Amino acid sequence: MRDVISPHFKNSQFNSLDFWDKKRYWIWGIGLLLRILFTSVTFYDADYKQYRIPIAVALSEGKGIYNDIHYNQMPIYPYLSALMVLFVGTESDLLLRIAIKLPQAIADACIPYFLYEIGKSQNRKEAGLLASLIYAINPIS
Repeated sequence: MRDVISPHFKNSQFNSLDFWDKKRYWIWGIGLLLRILFTSVTFYDADYKQYRIPIAVALSEGKGIYNDIHYNQMPIYPYLSALMVLFVGTESDLLLRIAIKLPQAIADACIPYFLYEIGKSQNRKEAGLLASLIYAINPIS
């Protein structure tokens, strides 16, 4: 099996840590771009139609969370959603979907940076870099 892999590939810059360390910002940026692009088409189910969007619209109209609206989690996400509804309005369904999910996409795209920094702080830069690059291009998140 060793003979199948060429010596040129074994010694190529593609396999070096420095190559990936220099490209990490590009990969993190691609991850952010993919998250923003996929926010408009993924997981637009009854939860968004019947729960998240009505809560965001109600908050943007000045109703109070926990008093006028039933919400059983921390209020940061509904308030961010309401802020996004104030920015884009409710006329365009596609724009509303993107706006509601944009804070989640941006927060999720920041996680690779924190993984990298945690790895560096623990003197495990290689592991932090690898974890951050894998998370950045992870389609599940």
